[in-house]
Amino acid sequence: MYTLNISSENAAQGSVNTAVNKDYEKGSSVEIKATPASGYEFDQWSDGNKNATRTVIMTEDLTLVAKFKSASGGTVTPPAGGDDDDMGD
Repeated sequence: MYTLNISSENAAQGSVNTAVNKDYEKGSSVEIKATPASGYEFDQWSDGNKNATRTVIMTEDLTLVAKFKSASGGTVTPPAGGDDDDMGD
């Protein structure tokens, strides 16, 4: 049996599916997922993998930390003269 333990480097920037944190038989494949919080984007796992959602094969105990970064452009702004101008009239 091998133990999988994933976590977020900064919970304010994003989260991971910690339900997968448990013991697995050798050779088991497990999907892990990192989800960025608003204003952030997934950067990489601590092993350098840049896929926010990926499958790991359990061949040893595995600890991975999801790292996030500020999203470029951060927030979405409505287009100039956007539709919300019409709603208050």
